[in-house]
Amino acid sequence: MRTEQALQECLKYIREKMKGKEPESPEEMNALVAEYMKQYQDVQTSQPDYLELTPENARNVYDWMELAENARTKKEERQYLENARKLEPKNLDVLAQLMLLDSHKKSFQILKELEDLLALGKKDLQERKLYKESMGDFYQVLETRPYMRTLSMYLGGLKDNFMIQKAIAVSKEMLKLNKMDNLGIRYDLMALYVYAEDEFNARKLMRQFSDEKESGWFQLPMALLYYRLEKWDEAQKLVEALKKEYKATTFRKFITEKSGSFNFLSDREPAYYEPYTLSELESIYSSNLFLWLPNVNFFEWVKEVLKPAKKKKAAKQ
Repeated sequence: MRTEQALQECLKYIREKMKGKEPESPEEMNALVAEYMKQYQDVQTSQPDYLELTPENARNVYDWMELAENARTKKEERQYLENARKLEPKNLDVLAQLMLLDSHKKSFQILKELEDLLALGKKDLQERKLYKESMGDFYQVLETRPYMRTLSMYLGGLKDNFMIQKAIAVSKEMLKLNKMDNLGIRYDLMALYVYAEDEFNARKLMRQFSDEKESGWFQLPMALLYYRLEKWDEAQKLVEALKKEYKATTFRKFITEKSGSFNFLSDREPAYYEPYTLSELESIYSSNLFLWLPNVNFFEWVKEVLKPAKKKKAAKQ
């Protein structure tokens, strides 16, 4: 949020400096950004002490949302969010947080309210001539980011309720709105295709993002898909590839843990992960529990595949 605030202030500075005109070249734009950053840094260095954010000095939606995030009570959090809503009545980030304050709501009620928020947000963007004009770049345009974040929240609710076909449709729409896919919706869509045993579209998605076809985010779900389709050789090839991409001991540890895991509480998505580490495998798993939790037998099968050849032979004898 703070990054978006800084970007918005920079764009505001440029608009005022250009008096509504567009910079004529990338060089002119870069010069204006550098000019703004110089002024911003001068202001920062002239303030020796950090000014703590309080309700008294809060001045915009981002300030009130930050105060709400750090509020000590729900009453206090609600008040800060209401202050943010007064400034921007149609800000979906604010409205979604206000909605989630009511812990008594059922998941289907939340889904319905998210649908209402998305309808409000879409209409607002259309009226501001931002919806069609931003098509394909929704996460690059600051004003459309709240809509994408709300869509992502809605997608999570659909997955949690096993509304697979609707979740697939929403995922495809999000990729259409934002081709760069900053939110990683391609990974959710892969998991959804695997759940639906839709090999055709799973392969199509891998071709669409061909530079990531060897990513664990694609290969592990595809291994599960081949397992469910009884394409044992294809599944085993992917398991062997994954063992090479991640350290063999790391991959075995992950598989062993998941082969006996029905513990919802321990399977939380990590706050961040490093590529080709256990943290990434945990993220792949926990970001789409709807797919992995019912497939413990798949992990048992992978354990067998990973056993050294001698042990497999001894077991047969």
